[in-house]
Amino acid sequence: MIRFGVFGVLGPLAGYFVFLGLGGGFSGPSSAGVAFIMLLPVAWIAGVVPALLTASFDQSLARLGATPAQRYLLTALVGYAAAYLLMLANFLEAEPLFPFQSSWGLVGAIPAAVCSFVTERLELPV
Repeated sequence: MIRFGVFGVLGPLAGYFVFLGLGGGFSGPSSAGVAFIMLLPVAWIAGVVPALLTASFDQSLARLGATPAQRYLLTALVGYAAAYLLMLANFLEAEPLFPFQSSWGLVGAIPAAVCSFVTERLELPV
C-alpha cells in the first residue's frame, strides 16, 4: 500500500516540477515564490487522479510479475496518456491556456517512472 502513498504525494509534485520545466518557469523573480506556493495545491489537485491511476496500473504490473524495467516503461506510458488526456481537454477549449504540444505528456510520464522506481526501491526486502 506504500505505492499509492508515493504516487499520491510524489507524483503531483514531480509533475509540477516537470510542468514548470517544460513551460519555462516563472517570469519575474519577485513573484516566483508566491506563485509557486499558490499553484502547488492546484497542481496537486490536477495531478492526484492521474497519479493514482498510474499507481493502480503499476500495482497490477507488479502482481503480474513484470520486471522492473517493464514496469517503469509501461507505467510511464500510462502516465503519459493520463497527462495527455488532461492537456487534450485544454486543446478542445475555444481559447486554450497553453499551446498544445505532444511533449506535455511528459508531465505524467516522468513522474510515473520516478514513482515506480521509488516504490520498487522501498518495497525491496532488507
